[in-house]
Amino acid sequence: MEDSQKRVVRGFAVSLVAGVLVLIDGVIVFMNSDLIKSVFNSVELLGLDLTVLSSIAIGCGVLIFIGAFLSFLFGKERIGGAIVLISSIISIVTGGGFIFGTILGIIGGILILARK
Repeated sequence: MEDSQKRVVRGFAVSLVAGVLVLIDGVIVFMNSDLIKSVFNSVELLGLDLTVLSSIAIGCGVLIFIGAFLSFLFGKERIGGAIVLISSIISIVTGGGFIFGTILGIIGGILILARK
């Protein structure tokens, strides 16, 4: 296996882990948003409710998965890496998959885009 293929495989694996973390973070916040709201009277980030933020996180997690799988299609590596990278950056606002999801997503997106 040549070096560029190894980068894509590594980027794919790292992106999948990032997608799982962001998705789990979004689902946990969504399931417990009423509990979090009852403990803290008003929980809003950037003027968005927790339900909206968790929905954005779930969407980012799904997009990270889609981008990771696109990286394996011939000619779609760049778009897949870009989707992973952009979705990971957006997920920072929503908690970022316990922050590790964001970091891993950025690394995975860069690895996919670094293919020559």
